[in-house]
Amino acid sequence: MIKKIAITGGPCSGKSTGIEYLAEKLWDFGYRPIVAPEIPTLIIANGVPDINKIASTNPELYLEIQRTMFLLASDYEKRINDLARHFQKNEKVVILCDRGKIDGRAYMSEDGFSNILSGVDINEHAVRESYDAAIHMVTAAKGAEAFYNTTIL
Repeated sequence: MIKKIAITGGPCSGKSTGIEYLAEKLWDFGYRPIVAPEIPTLIIANGVPDINKIASTNPELYLEIQRTMFLLASDYEKRINDLARHFQKNEKVVILCDRGKIDGRAYMSEDGFSNILSGVDINEHAVRESYDAAIHMVTAAKGAEAFYNTTIL
C-alpha cells in the first residue's frame, strides 16, 4: 500500500518543518516515508529569482516557467512512485510531496493551468485525484503576524 500526500501552503507556513515532523512520526509508526522535494524552490533559487517580476511583465514566459515546474514535479513524483513500489513489497510506504504538482494552480489562472494540463493530456480533477490527501498549511503571517518571521532557530 502506497499513500501519497501533497503538503501545500503559503510562505513560512511550516511545510518543510511539518514534512520533517510527519516523516519522523511515520517512521515511528512503521511506515517508510519518501519525500518528493519542492520544485519551485529549485527553479527560483537556481536561475529564476525574479519570478514575481516575470509574472507581472511577461505572462507567456511565466506560463512556461509554471509548465516546467509542473512537468518536473510530475516526473519526480512518477520516479518516486516507481521507487516506492520496490519498497512496497515489504513495507508500508507514504510519499510526502513538498507542494506537489498541483501547487502551481494557486499561482495562475484557471485558463493558464488548463493550458498546461492540456499539453500533457490530463485534467485538473485527475491531478487532484493523484493524491490520497492534500494538506494546506496557512502562513503565520495571516492572522498571527506577531509569530511570523523567517529567522532560522
